[in-house]
Amino acid sequence: NPVLGASSMNHVICHPRNPVLGASGMLMGLVTVDGFLDPQRRFHMILPWPGLTLSMLQVTDLALMANLMGFFLLRRWFGAVAWGAHLGGTAAGLGFGCGAWLRGDQRFADPWRVHVDQCGSDWRKTADSVEAGLDRMASLISGRP
Repeated sequence: NPVLGASSMNHVICHPRNPVLGASGMLMGLVTVDGFLDPQRRFHMILPWPGLTLSMLQVTDLALMANLMGFFLLRRWFGAVAWGAHLGGTAAGLGFGCGAWLRGDQRFADPWRVHVDQCGSDWRKTADSVEAGLDRMASLISGRP
């Protein structure tokens, strides 16, 4: 599996004396690939915010941002997390998705175009879902339907 190999190699390069066990780097690659296979798929969350909806493209972007923050800002405090492996898996997934798209595989979205087309509308839908969730929680608390 090239995604697993890339995430493992990246961790070894970044932390040669810190062995880890797990497949989270590979999962980051799969999340990234799925973000380009079905970017409009919506997820309705219970946690961390009831009613929150996110697209697969947003999940992909948020995973990338969380891992970049972890790698550059949090690894001193959360050293047991293989941030390098996460970023390596994400890079491998991005490379796989971009490569498939460049070879003409119609199942994959153009990474740049899909962000330009969907970013604003996805975050508006997410903001609306947060507002609707707050309204539902307020009506439950107040006892009004």
